[in-house]
Amino acid sequence: MFYCIYLMLLALFKNSKTAVIPLSAFLVLLLIVNQFKIHYTMEPVLFTDLLLLNDAGSLADIMGDTFLSTFVSMLPSMLLIAVVFVIICIAANIFSLRFDDLKARIGATAASVIVLLVLFIPNPVMTKLMNKTFFEVIAEKDNHTTSNIAYYNKHGFIAGMYGQLISNRFVEPKDYETCIADIEKELAVLENTPCSGEWKKPNIIMVFSESFWDIDKMEDIHFDKPVTSNFNALKDKGIFFDMISPSYGGISANVEFEMLTGSSIKYYGSGYIPYMQLMTSDYYYNTPSVIKVLNDNGYDTTIASTWSDKLFNCKNVYEYFGVKNTFYNTDMQAAELKGGRISEKYVADRIMGYMNSKKKGTPAFYMFLTAQTHMPYPRDRYTEKEYDIKIASKGNISDFAADSLRCYAQGVYDADKQLGRLYEYIQTLDEPTLLIFYGDHLPYINEEDGSDAYPSFSHFNTGDPLKDTFRKYNTQCLILGNFDLGEDNIDILGPNLVMPYIFSRTDLKVPAYFKWLAERKDGLAAGNTFIYADAKKNLYTKEDLPENLKEDLHRQECLNWHFFVEGR
Repeated sequence: MFYCIYLMLLALFKNSKTAVIPLSAFLVLLLIVNQFKIHYTMEPVLFTDLLLLNDAGSLADIMGDTFLSTFVSMLPSMLLIAVVFVIICIAANIFSLRFDDLKARIGATAASVIVLLVLFIPNPVMTKLMNKTFFEVIAEKDNHTTSNIAYYNKHGFIAGMYGQLISNRFVEPKDYETCIADIEKELAVLENTPCSGEWKKPNIIMVFSESFWDIDKMEDIHFDKPVTSNFNALKDKGIFFDMISPSYGGISANVEFEMLTGSSIKYYGSGYIPYMQLMTSDYYYNTPSVIKVLNDNGYDTTIASTWSDKLFNCKNVYEYFGVKNTFYNTDMQAAELKGGRISEKYVADRIMGYMNSKKKGTPAFYMFLTAQTHMPYPRDRYTEKEYDIKIASKGNISDFAADSLRCYAQGVYDADKQLGRLYEYIQTLDEPTLLIFYGDHLPYINEEDGSDAYPSFSHFNTGDPLKDTFRKYNTQCLILGNFDLGEDNIDILGPNLVMPYIFSRTDLKVPAYFKWLAERKDGLAAGNTFIYADAKKNLYTKEDLPENLKEDLHRQECLNWHFFVEGR
């Protein structure tokens, strides 16, 4: 790929020096950006990262607090890279070659363009050939890796970027036509099957709690007081279950995508962001969404985000969904801040303010995306007076990681405190109201040199690879109400099945698509690219799924293809 780009530059500039130097400069820049990306997210650079440049302001806000210290820590390696670049430039100048033959230059350019078109223009036949020949993305060759970094280590940085790109290209599921024909018969039956109706038509408050995780579960790291006391106390008053997040350390939009559509990232591949890569045409006005269901049932639908309207293309996506009211950080200029971000208290206050002022008798859906617990986690993000907790025992983790963990845990502590407030508040409401509270993904805690700190956490290093992978992607969901929710024995659900499950217990008019998904809770209940779970929380890799769960996964993928991919 880069050799083709080199040939094109050589043909354009007619000598090797002016071809080598700009290409080398680009690769050096890419390498440096990759190191920063890994430092902040434990993920390497992906082709899809170019799409995030649309909201560079939010990215700068995320990195701003620690950029200088990160830059200083990386300075030695960047100086080494600079020295190598200088040597390349000197060598390119000494051994410069001319390329003056016009026909040869035209031929080299044409050949390079053809190769690049073959490499980058989506083609199912070429995609399968490249995957099988170079990237071995088939179970028989044991290509299972549990992160994009592991994938890049296996294939190299540039080849890893390209392999990740083509692995995310759309390929119609095997035997799709037969499978979807069978599913459509099931959908026809479900279309006229009513939901249980036991929860009637409640208001729905959804708190999308940034990086919230029950940190009190860790065996060897303890705080001087419970961090998630309300969350754990309320488990017995509502419906609690584990989830498998599609992401780790970031890309909250993928969790939101699953929650609001019933689709799942596991059908698209690691590194894919449907909000930015899939939902880019008017076709998506017609695809299923939780918001459309609620609108059709007379709900006032609102999404309030503490982030920019450009981040992850959310403004356009919310329009496709039909969200009636949207609010972003620019609409929250007077918001109370804590740790430099919109506080958890402000979020709770705003939710209660909306519920107090909403039209009586009109059911409401109000979803709030929080920010206070977002990375990074420098020790001085909060003043000592703002810290409510201390680490009592830190196990084997470093002092630096312990300080970062304390910073993160303070955000969780504040979110948990507001959860308690919101629960007490909804008990005062006359209208039936549900409160759905969940974390989107685990945080990325790093060492002082930017490396991942989790290898020193015993909680994530049990010696059982399946359990360790599950714990890395495991968050939880808590459904609370101001009325009797009854009982339900749910151990685990994917984010994509949470709202179908909730719909199944209301008396709303719900499309067969969501009813069909609700039935999946008894089969393949959760999963992402790396780990899967059945309804009893038995864990599997994709390659090791029992035949009945493989079939369930295939059928879910076919349904997803039918609604989200086929007509795009």
